[in-house]
Amino acid sequence: SDDTSGDDDGIHNNNEDATESTTSSSQGSWTWSNILESRQTIIANGNIWPAPPDESSLDCLVLVTRNQIMWHCPSGNETSHERTILHRGNPGKFRGAFMGLGSDDDERKLGGGHSRMWLLHSPPKEFDQLLELDTVTGEILQRLVIDGCIDGHDAVRVGNSRVFIVDTRHGNIIEIAIPPSSHPYTKSSIEAGAEVLEEEGYVNIVKRHGGFTQADHVNNVAVHPDLLLSNLHGKGALRRNIAEAVASSPTRLTALDRTAPEEEEGRELDSDRDGFESIRNVGTWCHGIAFWEDDADTSSPSQIKLISLDSKSGAAVSVVLVGPKVGTREVLWEPDEERHPVLRPPEGVARAYNNGAKVFSKGLAVQGGVAYFGVSYARAPHLRATVPESLLVAVDLKTKEELWARVVRSNGLINQILTKSYLGEVQLPDEISSV
Repeated sequence: SDDTSGDDDGIHNNNEDATESTTSSSQGSWTWSNILESRQTIIANGNIWPAPPDESSLDCLVLVTRNQIMWHCPSGNETSHERTILHRGNPGKFRGAFMGLGSDDDERKLGGGHSRMWLLHSPPKEFDQLLELDTVTGEILQRLVIDGCIDGHDAVRVGNSRVFIVDTRHGNIIEIAIPPSSHPYTKSSIEAGAEVLEEEGYVNIVKRHGGFTQADHVNNVAVHPDLLLSNLHGKGALRRNIAEAVASSPTRLTALDRTAPEEEEGRELDSDRDGFESIRNVGTWCHGIAFWEDDADTSSPSQIKLISLDSKSGAAVSVVLVGPKVGTREVLWEPDEERHPVLRPPEGVARAYNNGAKVFSKGLAVQGGVAYFGVSYARAPHLRATVPESLLVAVDLKTKEELWARVVRSNGLINQILTKSYLGEVQLPDEISSV
């Protein structure tokens, strides 16, 4: 159903939120048309824009759940499809992942691909960490601290040298160098672009991109050559003790200038200075940033849409950013507890939490014209590891039809869904489980 709820068309300038700056965007006009129609690559962990020509909707996915890293292939059916657990935490609080460098010549696997994956782990009362996982054995080989980063919510690798980490506690996007892989791939990873550690046990921090606050609750990043696009839950949306607010705020998709000098105080881009308009009509507590071109109607110009999750309602939605009917919001999928009883909490578990969220959607990938996302019954953040199963849903973006919905033994919420286009080839264990 089409929905133009929210003020105007849901696209807003950020003048009221921006801090003063004497500089402006080097481009001068960061309209969504300029950002997306230029076809410059935008990398999110679940989406590459523009879509690679060899990308398929049936490419296998990696599910990053609260406590597991899972391999899952879309082909097959509810009970017969390829899947396996690559790693289970003890315990874990995994928020993202990216492939390491230098292990693509691993002799254990003739088919090629990398066997080293870095996991973003956010332990309680400590700085966040990167854990180096051997995807063949499931072992953690290395543990590195991200100094000053707390409650990290996303990690996105760009090229063979940089990773962007979302530091939700401080409102920063931390740019780090890809760390070297452990033996026997240390030398080959450095030759491929990893940087030698400046301090043992700690990642190399290149830059802290500022401009957001703790109250903004930044939770995703998509990386453009000049911009960092992020979802902000808004003041009062989750942490009412931080900001004076009486109701949940709509999420806004906004941006920072990635190229701004670090000595300058960061700020959100805005309409007057940068030509940028934030997107505010997706929903509340939204997760996932993906872009998809809808060219189904050959008689009219195509539309480029934002695909995201209105997490508070458990829905998947689209918003037109370029083309006819800019700002139009459409609900692509809504939860139905009658059809999917896994979305009902067990007896004795609170029916809802925090302003009435009953079903929660989180973890989004868009590949080959299909959106994949996780849905579960809602729980307070500190209890999300207790959700034993989640619903993994596939929706055809052209037809807006549910292709399938599978119950996954997620051992916690699905936090991220990573695509082959983002990760590349991943080496798997010799024995594939069916869990």
